[in-house]
Order: sequence, then structure tokens, then C-alpha cells
Amino acid sequence: METNLYQAPKSDLQVANSIDYDRIFKIASRQRALLVAILCQLFLNPVIQGIGTQGKAAALVALLIFLGLLVFIVVTAIRLSHLLNHVVVTVILGIFSVFPLINLIALLILSRQSTNALKRAGIRVGLLGASPKDIPRI
Repeated sequence: METNLYQAPKSDLQVANSIDYDRIFKIASRQRALLVAILCQLFLNPVIQGIGTQGKAAALVALLIFLGLLVFIVVTAIRLSHLLNHVVVTVILGIFSVFPLINLIALLILSRQSTNALKRAGIRVGLLGASPKDIPRI
């Protein structure tokens, strides 16, 4: 037996506090993009209502911007949900994000999940999500 009695024992346990900062950065950036897009959509609604009386060309441009923003919100919500949830839950949230008023509930659930994931990693989350400068990149 050639064992060293004075050597510290080696453990095969995995470190419990290992944080995947790349995944956390993706969650934070997608949550921030989603929240900013929702805020833009909220500001665009009164603009579309005001433009609706101005003419068909202006209304068509505003409608195209609104639809593009809606598609961006759905795609970002699906990408964020794919990081946080199982594929089945992601598909269900993707379907729910198309219907009015139900999409707000789905987006609130998704925002809460991402906020909890960021807080578990020790990152401060504000009104528009976590600041990218607060997340260490490794």
C-alpha cells in the first residue's frame, strides 16, 4: 500500500454552486429584450389609434410595425421559455402568447421564472430585467 496518510481526501462530489454564466446571460438578455418589446408595444397602441384617422398609408405602416413587434415578442418568449422550461411547456406558452390577454398571463409567468433564475444566481433584477453589466461573462 502506497497511500499517503497526510494527503487530503479527494472528493467526487460536484460543486453545488457552479453557475452557468453563459446561460444566465442569455436569460437576462432575452428577458430584457422581451420587456422592452412589451413596453414598445404598449406605447405603440395609442399611436396606432391616433394614426388610424390620418390615412391608410400611415395606418398600414403602423400596423406592420405592430405585427413585427408581435412576432418579435412571440419568438423571444419562445426562446426564453426554451432556456427555462421543458419543450412541452415552451410549446404551450408559445401557443398562449398568440391570444390576446392570455399572452399577458403567459408573459408574466415567463418573466417571473426568469427573474427567479437570475436571483438564484445572485444577480440584481430591476424593472426592465437585469443589467447586462451586472452579469459576469466567463
